Amino acid sequence: MVSRHVGNNWFPMLGLSLVFLLGAAVELVGNSTYGAAPRYFVFASLAWGAGSALWLWKNPSAWPAEGRKYLYLGAAALAGVVLGAMLPFLNGCGPWLALAGSLVYYGNLERARVIVTAGAASAAAGLLAAMVSASVWGGLMHALAAVVCAFASSRLHLLRHGRRRARQHEDIDVLDFLQDDDEDSRAR
Repeated sequence: MVSRHVGNNWFPMLGLSLVFLLGAAVELVGNSTYGAAPRYFVFASLAWGAGSALWLWKNPSAWPAEGRKYLYLGAAALAGVVLGAMLPFLNGCGPWLALAGSLVYYGNLERARVIVTAGAASAAAGLLAAMVSASVWGGLMHALAAVVCAFASSRLHLLRHGRRRARQHEDIDVLDFLQDDDEDSRAR
């Protein structure tokens, strides 16, 4: 039986964290003036979307809203990422903001505040990266968005699977008792 749970979103959130982390590397190696790598975000978000769709097909989320709203969200996110890469006034950060905005709306549909918060923090980092023209600042904003998404992934994984139980401490006296028994049986 397949379990529908909002915590099943932990793997796509971890993937988004990886997208932002690799985006920081691409942006810093590419020496762009703003924290933007629009072509990277277009291709990485397509790969991330395909991977997330496969994961959520196998491990469905709660999906409390109507199915067509999710389809509209996917189409709007794809259009936003592709068209956002072409907007000159966002300095190449359009795909980043489209991903963050779609994450906020998806969290709203799933009724998961941690996803909404991760999307809002990613959007704020994207806006800061679009405004400040320093390569290191853009890399820092990518790293911040990656950390926020990784933290959200951790919280969703904890929500889904719960905390690990502490191991029971073994009583060593029991082992001493068994050893004494063994010595008594040899003496006979």
